[in-house]
Order: sequence, then C-alpha cells, then structure tokens
Amino acid sequence: MLSPLWAGSLTVLFVLTGIIHLLDLAVNHRPGERRGGLTAAGVVDVTHLLMSIAMILMAWVMLPAVVGWAQIAIFAICALALLPGFGETDLPGRISRLAHGVLNLAMIWMLATMGLLMGHTGGGDGHAGHGGGHGGAETAGTPMGTPVWAEVVNGVVIAACLAAMVWWIHRAVVSRDHRLPNVGHALMAAGMALMLWLMNA
Repeated sequence: MLSPLWAGSLTVLFVLTGIIHLLDLAVNHRPGERRGGLTAAGVVDVTHLLMSIAMILMAWVMLPAVVGWAQIAIFAICALALLPGFGETDLPGRISRLAHGVLNLAMIWMLATMGLLMGHTGGGDGHAGHGGGHGGAETAGTPMGTPVWAEVVNGVVIAACLAAMVWWIHRAVVSRDHRLPNVGHALMAAGMALMLWLMNA
C-alpha cells in the first residue's frame, strides 16, 4: 500500500495534470483537426484526464476487477484513436503520438499487473491484476515475490515513461505554443514512472 505521503503527493500531481488537460480541452478544440468529433489534441486531453482520475483512484482505493478491466479497455481504445493520421504528421508529431501511445501502454501494464508488481497473488475483489488492492496480503492474496520478468518489464516501462517525460520537456522548451499541455504531458509521464516504481519498491 502506498504511504499517505506518497498517495497525497501523487494526488496533487494528478489533480494538476487533470486541470491542465481539462483547460486545454476547452481552449484548443480545433474543428479543422476533428477525428470523430474530437481534435487529435482533444483525444490526448481526454485520455490524460481519464488517466489522472484513474491514477488518483489507484493511489487510494481498491476497485472491483471489472472496473480495472473496463479501464484497460478504455485506454486501449484511446491508444487506437491516435493511430489515424499518424503518418500525416511531421517527425515531432509522430514522436509525440508514439510517446502518448507509450503512456497508454504503461497505464494498461499498471492496471493489469498491479498485484504482481506489489508482490500479492491474484484473486479477491481487487481490480485487474491488483491482487486484492493496496490492502496487501492481509486483506487478499498470499505474499509472494514479484517475478524477475515482471520487474524487468516494469523497469523498461519506467524507462519509456521517463524518455517520454524528457521529450515533452524538450517540446515545452522549444515550442512557441502549447507549452502548458506539454508540461502536463511531462508531469503525467513522471507521475506514471513514479507510481510504477513505488508499486514495485
């Protein structure tokens, strides 16, 4: 279970990312870039807003398995929604879309393997892969070590999130516009990397 200090700190971070992307969604919804009613930037904003909510929930509460799998489906759909027009963007645009895809996959990994990373067995009423939630082995599941393969994959995912963070810091520095959304993306990537590390610490 995350300590109250870490859970509180992550909550502040993800409330901030949620506010940033909610504001960007309201301000930068460009009709000329519509994809199924949303701009490409709007799809990203909605995805990151949902991620912010999901991360706050994961920091504090145990959710039923069906909710976890529903979230996995939602983030998979969000990742697929970014594929149309991928080849139409310039190189920085393609890198940014790839980085957004990385965060979607990282979110799916986190939801599906949380219990494994935290060293609990599956089962109980915890959400997907949660092994009974943050309550630990005392509430659901038997203590077990995290498999080496899961730790290795988790390390790769963390590294990918940090690479995405560096990319968006770069974009925030060099871009003349959309600096605030890029800062939001960087904070989201950093927060996800931290959450994955804490889960497996």
